[in-house]
Amino acid sequence: MFHLNRWNQHQLYFESSCDYQCLGCNIPEASTISAKQVIQQSQKHDIINIYGGNPALNESLLEYCQYFKHHERIIRLWANHLGIRGLSDAIKKLIDEWVF
Repeated sequence: MFHLNRWNQHQLYFESSCDYQCLGCNIPEASTISAKQVIQQSQKHDIINIYGGNPALNESLLEYCQYFKHHERIIRLWANHLGIRGLSDAIKKLIDEWVF
């Protein structure tokens, strides 16, 4: 089934460092946008893309994910495979989609 919310996506860049230097990777500098601003710009069931070489390095990841879930947003986490090893089970349960 095709979901129109696939077109309603918002980007949040947490941590620009990474354990790898993959060809073609274009991770920008960390976002200055706040979770509250992302919620204000998005609607219920929109996708929030969380980027970073390793977003798990950001101390606020759990807080952001809880906030987005409370406001019924879909969380898609982009990370390298090492990034998920450092995530707590509490965070893993909040992530809807993983992209490695």
